[in-house]
Amino acid sequence: MDAADNSILYVASHGMEDSYRATLIFAAANAAVQKGAGLVRVALLGEATWLVNPAIARNFSLGPLTQYPRPQLFDLISKFLTFATSNTDKAAIGV
Repeated sequence: MDAADNSILYVASHGMEDSYRATLIFAAANAAVQKGAGLVRVALLGEATWLVNPAIARNFSLGPLTQYPRPQLFDLISKFLTFATSNTDKAAIGV
């Protein structure tokens, strides 16, 4: 089985207008990486491209807090980018 057979591509087009969907893409990508799902890639389109701006990601609002803790967008992006830069054969992000 080659890398193309064992890869996941997450595509995001939601940004600041939908905090749940914007955060979900990075939560899913990080989970796939942790499970060793093969090559995990994230493609950001349209409004989602703004999310990799550190100033925006740090101040990104996830909406009202609920009884379930939510990870912060900046932390999710940082975690994925850290993994991707040290494991280029296992993860990548494209804007």
